[in-house]
Amino acid sequence: MTTTLFSNADQQNQPTPIFRQKEVSVSMKTVLRSQRSLTKGIYIRLIIDGEFDYYPTGYYIKPALFDCKHGGVKNAAENKDAINSAITGLKKEMDDVLYTLKKSGEPLTVANFKSFFTHRFRHNITFNDFF
Repeated sequence: MTTTLFSNADQQNQPTPIFRQKEVSVSMKTVLRSQRSLTKGIYIRLIIDGEFDYYPTGYYIKPALFDCKHGGVKNAAENKDAINSAITGLKKEMDDVLYTLKKSGEPLTVANFKSFFTHRFRHNITFNDFF
């Protein structure tokens, strides 16, 4: 004779484990924003489950020199390599933060991403702290 500790009704009311998270939709796209005379700023738009935020690359270009389809600067721009490298670098940093946030177990939201993204580097680090 086997004895069960919980009835079927008790088992159905058990909470789901914390480590299980629902699937979250995340996307990044390079966009132009913020009018500044004849140029616009290049930003990375991060969308997490319909919430979005913009992260600047620090570069401004004329809209005609931006390739919307590929999210980069066209060949006609004089410093296209530097700008495209900055875009790629920022996207890589953002991917790394998303990966860290996902591994931390925190909910994947724009607010949590902002928190992790702004604290990804420790400022005022000394030589002894680094080595």
